[in-house]
Amino acid sequence: MMPTSRNELLSLLSEACEIEHSLACAYLYAAFSLKKETEDRPKWRDQQITQYWAGQIYFVASQEMLHLAQAWNLLAAIGGTPYFMHPVFPQPKSYWPLPAALTLQSFCLETVERFLQWEAPVESTLRPGFIHWEHSPTEQDLAFRSVGELYELIAHGIEAMPEADLFIGNPDLQIGPDLADFPDLVAVYDKRSALEAIRRVQFQGEGIHDDREDSHFGIFHEMRIELNRMLGANPHFQPAYPTLQNPATRERAGANLITHPAARQAMTLFNNIYVLTIRILGWVFGPGSPGQPQTRGFARASIGAMPVILKPLGEALARMPSGDGTHTAGASFAMQRHVPLPHDADDALRLVSERIDELIVAARELQQREDIDQDFSWLAGRLEWMLGVVHGEYSSTQKGGHDSKGDQGK
Repeated sequence: MMPTSRNELLSLLSEACEIEHSLACAYLYAAFSLKKETEDRPKWRDQQITQYWAGQIYFVASQEMLHLAQAWNLLAAIGGTPYFMHPVFPQPKSYWPLPAALTLQSFCLETVERFLQWEAPVESTLRPGFIHWEHSPTEQDLAFRSVGELYELIAHGIEAMPEADLFIGNPDLQIGPDLADFPDLVAVYDKRSALEAIRRVQFQGEGIHDDREDSHFGIFHEMRIELNRMLGANPHFQPAYPTLQNPATRERAGANLITHPAARQAMTLFNNIYVLTIRILGWVFGPGSPGQPQTRGFARASIGAMPVILKPLGEALARMPSGDGTHTAGASFAMQRHVPLPHDADDALRLVSERIDELIVAARELQQREDIDQDFSWLAGRLEWMLGVVHGEYSSTQKGGHDSKGDQGK
């Protein structure tokens, strides 16, 4: 059954947002876990291949964030608002029509196999016995079996509805690559631009065909071949730190508790920064107007914080002890209760500034701990840079407080 109303389209697009956001988190978790360096000179080749894999996974994760932003533009165009929540990890197969549960796991062959199942096109042989799934957020019979089919449903619904009735969003609020650093982002005004946006998403990863090496499926397919080759040559090859699967700071079903005090503090700080960047980006795609000076600063700060702050902090977490004596910690991407920023630009700026100030204090407290072997001296300075960007004091390429110490943030 195809969507026949605005409400059904809004629900399907919101579900697409949840999936894209969750996939991005799972990919980032695996990339964080990959080892960046080794003191054993004969393993130099291993170091190079693991860094190549990390770069590929970071690239795929960045495209999932692009897809999330694209879904936000689609939502805004038909009268919706940005949806950026995601369920806690792990997420069972019954929650979405994905052939494997969404879970946070260190990079390994099992993880890559799961990536392939998530990104596999509909006709792929990776989908044997795949069951037709009939759940949607509205509990209607809007059935789909994959992310690709979800976008097909959305496209068919857009094509079937009268253009003048469907596209009621304010066109001045559409966000393009000139404002947000997503080069392939499409501003959506009508059927043509909406279908082009969907086509680009499918082309990059959630499409129908599995013969493109530069698609997400193609990238992970080649990664699996190379990983199998290296494991065949050396069964003891361990490209990643043994991060705890689905880490958490609070007990809940399916999660594993981080008990090391310093790791818990670093993990909480990561989550707080992560949530703030998503809230800021959601404001850019929601009430923020491209003509307001705060909008550009917010866009630069939220997108720039991902590689400058979240990436090195997530990698540091993957090296910290979890407290169980066997595994290391990791980023849980836990989201607190959804508190959107106020529509008024000045009020939004005040709330963001206050929150970044609090995070700077927390970063300095983490830096002063004596029970960790990670260097967090860079973190407060990067947050100060973020504060400057939201106030328009830096360009997106200037890193206030960026020191050249060590390998942090590279």
